[in-house]
Amino acid sequence: MKTSILLPSFKRPELLNLGLASLQHFKPTVDFEILVLNDGVQDATEEVCKKYPDLNIRYFFTGKRNLDGVIKPRVPGFALNIGIQQAKGENIILSCPEMYHLNNSIDLIALNLEQHPNCMLIPEFIYFDKDNNVTDKLKEKGVYKPIDTNLLLGGDFGSTHGEMPYVFGIKRKALIRIRGYDEDFTGYAGEDCDLIGRLTKTGFTYHRVGAKAVHLYHEGTNNGQCHWDNPAWVHNYALLLHKKDGAAPRNLGREWGVL
Repeated sequence: MKTSILLPSFKRPELLNLGLASLQHFKPTVDFEILVLNDGVQDATEEVCKKYPDLNIRYFFTGKRNLDGVIKPRVPGFALNIGIQQAKGENIILSCPEMYHLNNSIDLIALNLEQHPNCMLIPEFIYFDKDNNVTDKLKEKGVYKPIDTNLLLGGDFGSTHGEMPYVFGIKRKALIRIRGYDEDFTGYAGEDCDLIGRLTKTGFTYHRVGAKAVHLYHEGTNNGQCHWDNPAWVHNYALLLHKKDGAAPRNLGREWGVL
């Protein structure tokens, strides 16, 4: 059964390159495709994709709103909705582009998803490189190389329940049933927590598998984007609280995931 891996990228070609390099090293044995969704500007992202012809990458530029040169940030859920609509696989793996895989995580998630079709499949181990100590060393070569496990000591591990676990597998029909990410979220963050909450409400639970990955360092939550001084974050946080007990399907009465 085909698996579609969705990678929304916003001005992060260098980190995307590292993530794809790790997937090239642990090339999945399942029937798969990778949808790279460039939701930023026309930068080096497409050229990075061309470096990996064996990975069956389909590239989409979803940042047309930025073509006038003015960046208009929006949550990754918009790009992921496009990926959900465009995906050819019955299995979906939603992921950050900066996930650096430490084992054959795609196979582990996809194959276990067949055994647990009513679950959200998540890795047993995610290291969050909040201090940039791992990412800097990986950038030295820009290709896959094993990580010194000493670099991972004392770090931040795991996926927090109730939040986006940064990479997880689920059946496409489940995402279609709830009509994807809620496109009322237009500021910063929150749409991922909302999605997980709605999936949980419809009976889905987390199921951990042996997948392992590093969430590479990037500017974001560490530089105040998720902060009360950021109006975009305040807007989405308020929206999240307002919709917390709402119905699971969203985007009712309108198209969603439009390229």
